[in-house]
Formats: sequence, structure tokens, C-alpha cells
Amino acid sequence: MPNSVAVVVEHFLIFSAFLLFYRGILLFFRSPRTTRFLSVICVVALFLLTYFSAVEDRVATRIVIVSFVLLVSRGLIAVELFRQARQRSILNVFAALMAAYALFGAVRAIATFLHGPPYDFMQTSRFQTPSLVVNLLFICIIGLFFLLMLSSELVAIVEAQSLYDHVSGALNRRGIDQRLALELVRAERNGYELAVALIDIDHFKQINDTAGHAAGDAALKQVVEVISSRLRSYDFFGRYGGDEFLLVFSQTSYEDALRIAERIGHAVSGLAVSRFALPITLSIGLTFARPCETAVSTLARADMALYNAKRAGRNCTRVLLASVEDVSEEGARVHVGEAITS
Repeated sequence: MPNSVAVVVEHFLIFSAFLLFYRGILLFFRSPRTTRFLSVICVVALFLLTYFSAVEDRVATRIVIVSFVLLVSRGLIAVELFRQARQRSILNVFAALMAAYALFGAVRAIATFLHGPPYDFMQTSRFQTPSLVVNLLFICIIGLFFLLMLSSELVAIVEAQSLYDHVSGALNRRGIDQRLALELVRAERNGYELAVALIDIDHFKQINDTAGHAAGDAALKQVVEVISSRLRSYDFFGRYGGDEFLLVFSQTSYEDALRIAERIGHAVSGLAVSRFALPITLSIGLTFARPCETAVSTLARADMALYNAKRAGRNCTRVLLASVEDVSEEGARVHVGEAITS
């Protein structure tokens, strides 16, 4: 193969590799950015390399052109990794490595410009030999970091999946506890109201005993679909255990939380277990988190409100704004009533 053709082909493969690396990074993180800018630079560089190998044989110019393209491509990869790293140390290290690799290319271009090009790629010299060694090391290390990055993301995906209930598809108990603790901290820090509702499917055991566990699972999924369709993007709920669900309304007033709870209860009351015509209804206990309150006490109050709903005949909502007995600022014990809705 003529030398001019070999130069273009080999650098086309090198540019394509880094272009695909960058494209893979963007796809991996679902970034809205494109490879258009880098693609244009690669195409222009290939035309210049063709000219400076077929028309004018200038090795130094070719090295500068190639070094510039690699500087840009490695730099773009490093920038995207820094953007996505956040608190993930492995991505920060990977980004720093790519940035160093980009700077190494720039140093090589400057050294070539000042001292001239090597006679041969395998030439032994105080700059060419370290350059070859560093390139080989970087290639191995970058491959290793890609594997580590993929592994850490897969672990994160598996952990995220472990927070969801396999039957209903909603958050499981572990996921709910994590989200609730986080929301309580946010509500305390930002000073907004946080409504918490415990939801129980009425007579769920009768559904399982009469229609079978498969029908019970289907009923759970129906309830999840109905509740999910009536929540805002920043609300969340999950399966708290058995036939109980926990629903959390962030930044929600008393009136709005009660309205949404009633709407959910009304929507679910239109469902039924197929073939057996068993109605599906909900009992809902609603409360609000208080400043400096733990998740345990908030859930205990929601559970008390749910108990009141069941005691009132089920298929209704009960709101408990505080524990049944509370202490006023003067130290006297006061009885806190409950809001009732059916």
C-alpha cells in the first residue's frame, strides 16, 4: 500500500475509534449532545492529511493535525464525563485521565513543532520512546475504566431494581423507607408541607380466597395503575406490605392532599375482580409530617388514621393531623380531632 494511502487509512481508523468512543459515552448517559462537531473536524482533518501525504509530504504537519483532532476528541469525552460524574469518584478519575490524555497529545504536537518529527514511528529517542509507552498505557487504562464504569452503572441499575416490588411494579418497603427519609429532610430544610397516606385494599384476603392469588396480584396491579395515573411527577408511592400502600404528597396543602386521596378512592371503587364481580375499595389514612419529626412517628400517625378508616366501615378516608393527645405551648394537654370524609 502506498504510504500516502496508509496514512489516510490508519488515521481514519483512529479518528473513527475516538468518534465512536464519544458517541458511546453520549448514548450511555442519554446525553442530548451529538457528535456532529467532532465528525466535521475528523472529515476536515482527513482531507488535510490526504493533501499533506499525497501532494506535499510533511510529517510534522500531519502530526500536528492528528494531535489536534485527538486533543478535541479526548477533551470532549473528558468534559462529558465530568458533566455526568456528580459524586461518582470513578467517573471523576476517568474524566481526569482523559483530560490528561488530551493534554499529552497537545504536548506531542508542541514538541514536534519545536524539535521536528521523528524519522520513524519506532525510532528510539528521549521523546518518541516515552510517547509510545504512554500511548500503550493510556489505551490499557482507558479500557479498564470503561469496564469499571459499566460495572458501576450495572450495580446502580440492579440496586434501583431491588427497590421495586416484582408483583405490583411499585416501590417496595425498602424503596419507600429511603424516599420517605429523603423527603422528610427536604421538607424540613425547605419548609414545605408533606402529606403521607397509608392505603389498604379492603377485604383483600377475601379476594385471594375467592378468586385466587393470581386474581389478587391482578387487583394489586390495577390499583397501582389507577393511583399512578393520578399522581404528580414529584409524588411517589409504593407497596408497604401485603395489601398496604404508602403514598407521599410533596409540597401539598391539606385541601389538595385530601382531594387527591378522595379522587383515588373514588377511581378505585369503580374496579372489580373479573369473573367474580368482587368490588375493590380502599381505606385511606392521611396525615402530615411535622417539623423535626421522624419517619416512624409520621407513619404511626398515618397508621392510626387508617385504623380509624377501617373502624368507620372502610371505603373511606380519615385524616389525623396530630396524635390524639398533644401538648400545647402552655403545657396543657389538648385533644386533637380528626377530619372525616367518606
